[in-house]
Amino acid sequence: MSSPINSSPIPSSRVYNLPNALTAIRIVAIPAVVALVYGRNTAWNDFWAAALFGFAFWTDFFDGMIARRTKTITRLGKIMDPMADKLLVLAALLMLIHLHRVQVITAILLLSREIAVSGLRSLAGSEGIFIPSILSAKIKTWLEGFAIAFLLLGPENRWLGIEWMELGGVLLYAALALALWSAAIYFRNYYEGTVSDAAA
Repeated sequence: MSSPINSSPIPSSRVYNLPNALTAIRIVAIPAVVALVYGRNTAWNDFWAAALFGFAFWTDFFDGMIARRTKTITRLGKIMDPMADKLLVLAALLMLIHLHRVQVITAILLLSREIAVSGLRSLAGSEGIFIPSILSAKIKTWLEGFAIAFLLLGPENRWLGIEWMELGGVLLYAALALALWSAAIYFRNYYEGTVSDAAA
């Protein structure tokens, strides 16, 4: 009996590479951030939670860049990379709600946007419609990352005369505005893509 198609294992060099290792860092950082926030609520815990989140968040920029330049993009990486991003942000937002530093409605809107856009991209892909990333969505991602890190710092960590937690709140609202705006553009692009396909 002939062996199943594509039954051969994927070479380990295609899986165990630097981009995937950086993605794994984001996943491993999640329970560590949660543990720091759930522990004694001190300025030091806040600082290390913010530092760990910030470091993990920045790996998203480097893993994609390295994967493209070294041509080490894998199917596992394509699946795990966006999943790691969303899980890290989800965990951090839930912890900030626990600390009463983020309003529940704000977190719901941000997370609902991510679910809606991810679903839209999957639907568009199944229909052969490509929806490219847009600048406002990329800016939203970085604003959200900085906002969460600053909010995790808490009210006691003040440097250079700056209230970092308050700055984080402002940045998070800016990220929310861009999140809703970019989502509207993505849905418009999908609609225009379906209309153009129907007219072709």
